[in-house]
Amino acid sequence: MANVAKKPREAITRPASERSIVLVSSDRKEFVCPIKVARMSSTIRGLLDDLGFDENSEVHGEHIPLATIDGNILELILKWCEHHKVRNLIKT
Repeated sequence: MANVAKKPREAITRPASERSIVLVSSDRKEFVCPIKVARMSSTIRGLLDDLGFDENSEVHGEHIPLATIDGNILELILKWCEHHKVRNLIKT
């Protein structure tokens, strides 16, 4: 096999709809989530802001640990965000 140079994660440009991160709960459950959806939670948005992630970040698949949120709660938060994302799309 030939060695193929890979672009660093930060250099990969993806459409905003495909930019996602991996949220890792305190019990180590992983949730792949679009950045736009994750930012609907004010707690998660604050953490992402502190880490320098916004809706236009060029990263994909970064693991973000959430040490104080267990997997069951994080799943409910993300379901709420996804539900309201769809509702917001219908309103506009």
